[in-house]
Amino acid sequence: MILSATDLFRDSWKLYKKNFWLFTGYAAWLLLPLAVFLILSNAPKHWAIAIIIILASLGELFIGIWILATVILTTIQLSENKQVDDVKTSKKALASMKNLLSTSVLQLLVILGGLILFIIPGLIFSIWYGFSQATAVLTGKRPVEALAHSKSLVKGRFFPVAWRMLSIPILLALGYSIIVGGLISTIASMLGQDPFTLVTGELPMWAEALETAGEIILIPLILIYQTLLYKHLNANPPTQTSSKKVSLENTENVT
Repeated sequence: MILSATDLFRDSWKLYKKNFWLFTGYAAWLLLPLAVFLILSNAPKHWAIAIIIILASLGELFIGIWILATVILTTIQLSENKQVDDVKTSKKALASMKNLLSTSVLQLLVILGGLILFIIPGLIFSIWYGFSQATAVLTGKRPVEALAHSKSLVKGRFFPVAWRMLSIPILLALGYSIIVGGLISTIASMLGQDPFTLVTGELPMWAEALETAGEIILIPLILIYQTLLYKHLNANPPTQTSSKKVSLENTENVT
C-alpha cells in the first residue's frame, strides 16, 4: 500500500519548511542568469551581446540541471536523517549532471514521440518515465536503464501513481499562477499599465523577476514531493503478479 498524495505532501512540506533556506538557497542560483538578462535588457544590439545572451541561456540550463540533482540528493539525505554536506552534495550533483542530462533528453524524446503518434501514449510515457531523472541521480543508471527502472516502479499501479505524481504538483502550480499573476496585475495597475497587455505580450523585467522569485520558492517543494514519491515507490515495489503466485501454489502441490 503506497502513501496517499496528501500524506506525501505532508511529509514534503515538513521537510521543506524545516530546511526552507537550504532548498531556496539552491534554487536562488536561478537569479544569476536573470541578473545577466536584466543588465543586458537595455544594451544596444551587437553580436557580442547576442553571444553573452546565448551563454547566459546555457548557464541557466546548467544551473537548472544542477539544482534538480542537488535537491534530489539533499531530499534523500534529509529524509534519512543524515547530515547534509553542501560541498560533497554539490560535487556529487555535478558528477551526475552528464548522466542526468542524457537521461532527460532521452525521456523527452520518448514522450514527444508518444505525443506525435497520439496524445494518450505521450501521457502514458510521461508517467512511466517520470522517475527517470531521480533514478539517474540516485543510482547512476544509464539513460535506458533509468527509464526501465522508472517504468518498473509504475507497473501494476499506473493510475494510483499517476494521481500521486500529478495531483499535488498541478495544485501547487495553479496556486503559484494565481498568486504571482495577481501580484503582477496589482503592481501593473499601480504603475499605470494594462495587466492584459502583460499577459498577451512580453513581460517586463520586473515581472520576470517576480516570476523567478516565485519559482525559487515553488520548484524545491515540487522536487521534494516527487523525490519522496520516488523513494516510497522504490521502497514498496509492485507486488508479484497472480501468475507467479499460481505457479508457486502449483509447486507446493506437486511437492
